[in-house]
Order: sequence, then structure tokens, then C-alpha cells
Amino acid sequence: MKNSFFTWMSDVGFVFGAYGQMPDIWSTGADGMLSYGSVQPSVRQGLTTLKRWMERGYIPKDAEILDEVQATESWKLGKAGMIVAPLWAAGWPLGNVTANVPGARFEAYPIPVGPSGLSGTRGTPPEYGAMAINAAMANPEIFFNYMNFVYDNFIDPPAGSPYRWGIAEGYDYGYEDGKVTFLESQVPGGFADPQKYLLSLSLPSVPNLLSESIARINSGSSDQTSYDIKNKLLRTPQELKGWQIVESNPSVYKTDAFTGAPTPTMEKIGDALDELLHDAMLKIVYGQEPLSSFDLVVARWHKLGGNKITEEVNDWYTSLEKINQ
Repeated sequence: MKNSFFTWMSDVGFVFGAYGQMPDIWSTGADGMLSYGSVQPSVRQGLTTLKRWMERGYIPKDAEILDEVQATESWKLGKAGMIVAPLWAAGWPLGNVTANVPGARFEAYPIPVGPSGLSGTRGTPPEYGAMAINAAMANPEIFFNYMNFVYDNFIDPPAGSPYRWGIAEGYDYGYEDGKVTFLESQVPGGFADPQKYLLSLSLPSVPNLLSESIARINSGSSDQTSYDIKNKLLRTPQELKGWQIVESNPSVYKTDAFTGAPTPTMEKIGDALDELLHDAMLKIVYGQEPLSSFDLVVARWHKLGGNKITEEVNDWYTSLEKINQ
């Protein structure tokens, strides 16, 4: 809980999601406008639950000083019984617990549901950044030629492609007992990951390609491509089950509805206002302040600039509607 109550690893946002609103993100309200989750009334219920869990010892006392990665150490050492993490974490770092703790095993489960049937946790946003090309570049098309080659050959290569399993045998894949392998321990001389050397910084994704592939794997379809076979070899059983859970109810996974640049007021005092809320919420969870103090800090947030930020965020949101008309 050091950085946020809504974060990418070791997240407690699901506790608030069980009551309707996620902290630290903007969501569309019943009036069609955006509102900040951390100041909504239902956050009180999430804080009440976390405070009760803290009193009962369900949450480690040092949670307030642990960041996302540090908090996984307890899991990896077998000292934590449950963790909320993205799908890919099933391989690393969560899988380390089986090496560190003899006999340890873990499984993927749906996000818990609250007393009113609500459920929510952090979803992975679809965007990860952008690639900038200098306007003075003489031949900018070479980048697109390069990326077309990557898309055509390294993501879901056609049958008969020399890149069916990767770039080269012994480099990013190998064979063990006549079967293709992507395990580093089974590739003589070690394993290289070409994704790390692409100009795109990682292997690009094609919308729905991965989820459709995982669905074929989980269903045991006989019509599997080399992409499917590679996916199955690279992913743990827990991750495959996690995909089934996610695909069965995607509405559970929440992302920030505000994706614009920081507004003028955000740039001036946004960090200070977030810190004000975060510190107040931590004090309530730790029993240092009563739950009633939440209403007071929310009022301060609105007065010190929250109202202005909300106005600016919705100006941005409204401008999107005009663009789409």
C-alpha cells in the first residue's frame, strides 16, 4: 500500500471494487460524467474492511512501506497466502514460491465478490506508450517496413514460415527429444529473447489474437497454430486458468477513464492532493484516525483543487464526444 490502493501488483483495489468504486482512477458516473474514485462514499466500506483485516492480522503491519515489487517477496517466500497480480505474473514472480517453499502450490481464482454482488480490480490498460519519429527523418517509411516484417513473421507466422518457432534454433528456441522447447535450460548455450531488441521495445500484439489462442488451448482444440503451441509451452497452468477467469467476466477489470495529459490544476497540485488522500486512507486502515475523518479529507480535497480538477477532466471528456460526433 506504499504507492497506491490501486496498482499493478500486490493490489488491494479489489477490496474497494467489492463495494462499487475503485480508488485512484476516474470512472463514468450515472450522470455520464467522470468522477474520481478515491472520494466516492463507497470507499468508506473498503476502508472499513481493510481496517478490520489489519486488526485481525490478515494484512502485514509493514504494508504501508512496501511497494509493488517488495510486497511480492512475502508471497515468494511463502509468507502470504493470497496475492492479486496480472496474468503474466503466474510465471514470474509468483512461480518462485514453488522453488522457495517445498511442496508449495498455487492456483488462480476469480476476484472476490462483495456483499451486494459487486466485484472489481485493476485491469491492464491497452496502451503502453508511443514511438516518436523525427519530422526531419529522410526515410521514415523504413520504420514501418521494419514493423510490417515483425508483424508478418514474429507474431503469428504463416504455415511453412522459417520463423515458425522463432528467429533461429539454438538462439530463441531449441529441441528436446524431438519436441520444440522455449525453456532456457533446454537451449544449448542459453536463451535469447528477441523481443528485448526490437525497436518497438517489446513484441507487438494483435487485438484478440492472444485471447483467441488461449481459448483454443483451454478448449483442447485440434486446430492449433504454431502460435498456439508456443503459447501453451510458454505459459503456466495458472496463467491459462487465469485467462479463462478473465474472459468469463471482463467487466470486473477496471481501467482509468481519464487518459488525457495532466490538466493544469493536476500539474500544480495533483500529486499533493493524491498524497493527502492516500495518507488519510492509510491512517484509517491502521486505526490512527476514525472512519469519520474520511469525510473531512474528501471535503478538503474538493476545496483545495479537487473540484477544479474534476471540472478540467470533464472538459477533456466532453471534448472527446465532440471529436467523435
